[in-house]
Amino acid sequence: MSIDKFFNNSIKKDITVEIPLTFESETPGFKTLNEDELVKVINFNIKSILLTVPGERFDKNFGVGIKTYLFELQNSSKLSTLKPKIVEQISRYLPWLSRFNVDVSLGSIKDSLKVQIKYKINNPLIEEAFSLSISVNDL
Repeated sequence: MSIDKFFNNSIKKDITVEIPLTFESETPGFKTLNEDELVKVINFNIKSILLTVPGERFDKNFGVGIKTYLFELQNSSKLSTLKPKIVEQISRYLPWLSRFNVDVSLGSIKDSLKVQIKYKINNPLIEEAFSLSISVNDL
């Protein structure tokens, strides 16, 4: 191998394991996500923030607990706290998102919610959108 070819090869750093966990046949351990799959990693982190009920994990303040809002759909005052809660959680736990916009709406199905988050990071430059629709029927 020439020295030029050696220095042009990029080694991709693994960031996290892929969920659901699957074994990799070539290496001992689980399949991982690397730098090329950054959008998948960010989307998984956003989904974790939305679905985790505060107090359920390592940090009692982590999570939105979006499922709990499904039972409050008739009570608009509780629903009005959802968007600010999502913004606060993303700002706190995903500070590397340089810009993001959260939209929360009632779903087209009865007792359902839809969350769409458009986000941007600067290095590497990525602009993407994450969507989550959830209903009482999903529980």
